Amino acid sequence: MTGHDWNPDLAHTDRSEHTGQRIARVRKLRNLSQEGLAALANVSRSLIAKVESGSKPATPSLVAAVARACSVDPAEINGQPYRGTDKRSDAVHATIPAIRMALAYVDVAPELGMHPRTLDELAVELVKLQKLQKTASHARLGALLPAVLEELTVQVMESDAPRAWRMLNRAQSLAGSLARRLGYNDLAQLRLKGGGYDEVRLLTADGVFAMPEV
Repeated sequence: MTGHDWNPDLAHTDRSEHTGQRIARVRKLRNLSQEGLAALANVSRSLIAKVESGSKPATPSLVAAVARACSVDPAEINGQPYRGTDKRSDAVHATIPAIRMALAYVDVAPELGMHPRTLDELAVELVKLQKLQKTASHARLGALLPAVLEELTVQVMESDAPRAWRMLNRAQSLAGSLARRLGYNDLAQLRLKGGGYDEVRLLTADGVFAMPEV
Protein backbone atom coordinates (compact mmCIF):
# COMPACT_ATOMS: atom_id res chain seq x y z
CA MET A 1 0.00 0.00 0.00
CA THR A 2 1.38 3.37 -0.94
CA GLY A 3 1.10 6.55 1.04
CA HIS A 4 0.08 6.75 4.67
CA ASP A 5 -2.36 4.50 6.47
CA TRP A 6 -5.24 5.85 8.50
CA ASN A 7 -7.55 3.96 10.81
CA PRO A 8 -9.57 5.64 13.57
CA ASP A 9 -9.25 2.52 15.72
CA LEU A 10 -5.48 2.45 15.33
CA ALA A 11 -4.70 6.14 15.59
CA HIS A 12 -1.84 5.44 17.99
CA THR A 13 0.16 3.48 15.41
CA ASP A 14 2.85 4.66 13.03
CA ARG A 15 1.24 5.79 9.76
CA SER A 16 4.09 4.23 7.79
CA GLU A 17 3.18 0.80 9.18
CA HIS A 18 2.72 -1.81 6.41
CA THR A 19 0.27 -4.71 6.33
CA GLY A 20 2.82 -7.24 7.56
CA GLN A 21 3.61 -5.11 10.60
CA ARG A 22 -0.10 -4.87 11.39
CA ILE A 23 -0.36 -8.66 11.14
CA ALA A 24 2.54 -8.98 13.59
CA ARG A 25 0.94 -6.51 15.98
CA VAL A 26 -2.45 -8.23 15.90
CA ARG A 27 -0.75 -11.62 16.33
CA LYS A 28 1.15 -10.43 19.40
CA LEU A 29 -2.00 -8.90 20.89
CA ARG A 30 -3.52 -12.38 20.65
CA ASN A 31 -0.41 -13.86 22.32
CA LEU A 32 0.28 -15.99 19.27
CA SER A 33 3.63 -17.07 17.89
CA GLN A 34 4.18 -17.10 14.14
CA GLU A 35 3.75 -20.88 14.30
CA GLY A 36 0.51 -20.50 16.23
CA LEU A 37 -0.95 -17.98 13.80
CA ALA A 38 0.16 -20.09 10.83
CA ALA A 39 -1.64 -23.11 12.27
CA LEU A 40 -4.86 -21.18 12.89
CA ALA A 41 -4.77 -19.53 9.45
CA ASN A 42 -3.79 -22.79 7.71
CA VAL A 43 -0.67 -21.31 6.10
CA SER A 44 3.06 -21.87 6.52
CA ARG A 45 5.10 -20.17 9.23
CA SER A 46 7.57 -19.02 6.59
CA LEU A 47 4.79 -17.17 4.75
CA ILE A 48 3.78 -15.36 7.94
CA ALA A 49 7.43 -14.47 8.61
CA LYS A 50 8.00 -13.13 5.08
CA VAL A 51 4.81 -11.06 5.14
CA GLU A 52 5.54 -9.64 8.58
CA SER A 53 9.05 -8.65 7.54
CA GLY A 54 7.73 -6.99 4.40
CA SER A 55 9.65 -9.26 2.02
CA LYS A 56 6.41 -10.73 0.63
CA PRO A 57 3.10 -8.90 0.06
CA ALA A 58 -0.01 -9.96 1.96
CA THR A 59 -2.66 -11.24 -0.44
CA PRO A 60 -6.35 -10.49 0.27
CA SER A 61 -6.88 -14.19 1.02
CA LEU A 62 -4.04 -14.25 3.56
CA VAL A 63 -5.36 -11.10 5.22
CA ALA A 64 -8.83 -12.67 5.42
CA ALA A 65 -7.41 -15.88 6.92
CA VAL A 66 -5.37 -13.99 9.50
CA ALA A 67 -8.37 -11.80 10.35
CA ARG A 68 -10.51 -14.90 10.93
CA ALA A 69 -7.78 -16.53 13.02
CA CYS A 70 -7.38 -13.43 15.19
CA SER A 71 -11.08 -12.49 15.26
CA VAL A 72 -10.52 -9.02 13.84
CA ASP A 73 -11.93 -7.16 10.86
CA PRO A 74 -9.77 -7.41 7.70
CA ALA A 75 -9.85 -3.61 7.55
CA GLU A 76 -7.92 -3.50 10.82
CA ILE A 77 -5.11 -5.43 9.15
CA ASN A 78 -5.27 -3.63 5.82
CA GLY A 79 -5.46 -0.20 7.42
CA GLN A 80 -7.55 2.62 6.03
CA PRO A 81 -5.62 5.07 3.86
CA TYR A 82 -6.71 8.66 4.44
CA ARG A 83 -6.24 10.98 1.52
CA GLY A 84 -9.11 13.45 1.86
CA THR A 85 -11.54 15.07 4.24
CA ASP A 86 -14.29 12.43 4.01
CA LYS A 87 -12.89 9.50 5.99
CA ARG A 88 -15.82 7.16 5.33
CA SER A 89 -15.93 7.57 1.56
CA ASP A 90 -12.15 7.40 1.33
CA ALA A 91 -12.18 4.08 3.21
CA VAL A 92 -14.72 2.67 0.75
CA HIS A 93 -12.70 3.77 -2.29
CA ALA A 94 -9.58 2.24 -0.77
CA THR A 95 -11.08 -1.24 -1.25
CA ILE A 96 -11.28 -0.90 -5.05
CA PRO A 97 -7.62 -1.73 -5.93
CA ALA A 98 -7.82 -5.11 -4.18
CA ILE A 99 -11.17 -5.83 -5.84
CA ARG A 100 -9.75 -4.86 -9.23
CA MET A 101 -6.78 -7.18 -8.69
CA ALA A 102 -9.04 -10.05 -7.64
CA LEU A 103 -11.20 -9.57 -10.74
CA ALA A 104 -8.15 -9.50 -13.02
CA TYR A 105 -7.41 -13.23 -12.75
CA VAL A 106 -8.61 -14.86 -15.95
CA ASP A 107 -6.16 -17.46 -17.27
CA VAL A 108 -3.95 -17.87 -14.21
CA ALA A 109 -5.21 -18.70 -10.73
CA PRO A 110 -4.15 -16.34 -7.93
CA GLU A 111 -1.44 -17.62 -5.60
CA LEU A 112 -3.20 -17.79 -2.26
CA GLY A 113 -0.39 -19.38 -0.28
CA MET A 114 -3.08 -21.51 1.35
CA HIS A 115 -5.99 -23.80 0.49
CA PRO A 116 -9.19 -21.95 -0.45
CA ARG A 117 -12.23 -22.37 1.75
CA THR A 118 -14.73 -25.01 0.68
CA LEU A 119 -17.70 -24.05 -1.48
CA ASP A 120 -19.99 -24.55 1.51
CA GLU A 121 -17.90 -22.14 3.58
CA LEU A 122 -17.76 -19.63 0.74
CA ALA A 123 -21.53 -19.91 0.27
CA VAL A 124 -21.98 -18.79 3.88
CA GLU A 125 -19.60 -15.90 3.24
CA LEU A 126 -21.60 -14.88 0.15
CA VAL A 127 -24.77 -14.68 2.23
CA LYS A 128 -22.91 -12.38 4.63
CA LEU A 129 -21.75 -10.21 1.72
CA GLN A 130 -25.26 -9.92 0.34
CA LYS A 131 -26.51 -8.76 3.74
CA LEU A 132 -23.75 -6.15 3.84
CA GLN A 133 -24.84 -4.94 0.40
CA LYS A 134 -28.46 -4.63 1.53
CA THR A 135 -27.46 -2.62 4.60
CA ALA A 136 -25.15 -0.40 2.52
CA SER A 137 -22.13 -1.47 4.59
CA HIS A 138 -19.90 -0.72 1.63
CA ALA A 139 -16.53 -0.44 3.37
CA ARG A 140 -17.00 -3.78 5.12
CA LEU A 141 -18.27 -5.36 1.89
CA GLY A 142 -15.30 -4.07 -0.06
CA ALA A 143 -12.85 -5.34 2.56
CA LEU A 144 -14.22 -8.90 2.43
CA LEU A 145 -14.88 -9.25 -1.30
CA PRO A 146 -11.30 -9.68 -2.66
CA ALA A 147 -10.58 -12.84 -0.66
CA VAL A 148 -13.90 -14.41 -1.69
CA LEU A 149 -13.28 -13.54 -5.34
CA GLU A 150 -9.77 -15.00 -5.27
CA GLU A 151 -10.78 -18.21 -3.50
CA LEU A 152 -13.76 -18.78 -5.82
CA THR A 153 -11.49 -18.17 -8.83
CA VAL A 154 -9.19 -20.94 -7.58
CA GLN A 155 -12.19 -23.22 -7.00
CA VAL A 156 -13.40 -22.56 -10.55
CA MET A 157 -10.02 -23.20 -12.14
CA GLU A 158 -9.43 -26.36 -10.13
CA SER A 159 -12.87 -27.92 -10.48
CA ASP A 160 -14.75 -26.12 -13.28
CA ALA A 161 -17.84 -27.04 -11.27
CA PRO A 162 -21.13 -25.31 -12.19
CA ARG A 163 -21.76 -24.41 -8.54
CA ALA A 164 -18.35 -22.75 -8.28
CA TRP A 165 -19.09 -20.73 -11.41
CA ARG A 166 -22.50 -19.66 -10.08
CA MET A 167 -20.92 -18.51 -6.84
CA LEU A 168 -18.14 -16.65 -8.66
CA ASN A 169 -20.84 -15.02 -10.80
CA ARG A 170 -22.60 -13.85 -7.65
CA ALA A 171 -19.42 -12.53 -6.03
CA GLN A 172 -18.49 -10.68 -9.23
CA SER A 173 -21.95 -9.13 -9.39
CA LEU A 174 -21.52 -7.82 -5.85
CA ALA A 175 -18.13 -6.39 -6.80
CA GLY A 176 -19.53 -4.83 -9.96
CA SER A 177 -22.44 -3.28 -8.13
CA LEU A 178 -20.15 -1.78 -5.47
CA ALA A 179 -17.75 -0.49 -8.12
CA ARG A 180 -20.59 1.12 -10.08
CA ARG A 181 -21.93 2.83 -6.97
CA LEU A 182 -18.48 4.30 -6.40
CA GLY A 183 -18.15 5.44 -10.04
CA TYR A 184 -15.81 2.73 -11.37
CA ASN A 185 -17.91 1.92 -14.41
CA ASP A 186 -15.17 -0.14 -16.05
CA LEU A 187 -15.66 -2.75 -13.32
CA ALA A 188 -19.44 -2.84 -13.74
CA GLN A 189 -19.24 -5.01 -16.86
CA LEU A 190 -18.42 -8.53 -15.82
CA ARG A 191 -17.58 -11.34 -18.18
CA LEU A 192 -17.69 -14.99 -17.22
CA LYS A 193 -16.33 -17.82 -19.33
CA GLY A 194 -16.52 -21.55 -18.79
CA GLY A 195 -18.55 -23.89 -16.63
CA GLY A 196 -21.52 -23.52 -18.94
CA TYR A 197 -21.57 -19.75 -18.37
CA ASP A 198 -20.46 -17.42 -21.15
CA GLU A 199 -22.20 -14.11 -20.88
CA VAL A 200 -21.77 -10.42 -20.28
CA ARG A 201 -23.80 -8.96 -17.43
CA LEU A 202 -24.35 -5.21 -17.35
CA LEU A 203 -25.37 -4.29 -13.82
CA THR A 204 -27.83 -1.58 -12.93
CA ALA A 205 -26.83 0.92 -10.27
CA ASP A 206 -28.42 -1.41 -7.72
CA GLY A 207 -26.87 -4.53 -9.20
CA VAL A 208 -30.33 -6.09 -9.55
CA PHE A 209 -30.89 -9.11 -11.75
CA ALA A 210 -31.95 -12.70 -11.21
CA MET A 211 -29.17 -14.82 -9.75
CA PRO A 212 -29.04 -18.63 -9.59
CA GLU A 213 -28.94 -20.36 -6.23
CA VAL A 214 -25.54 -21.33 -4.84
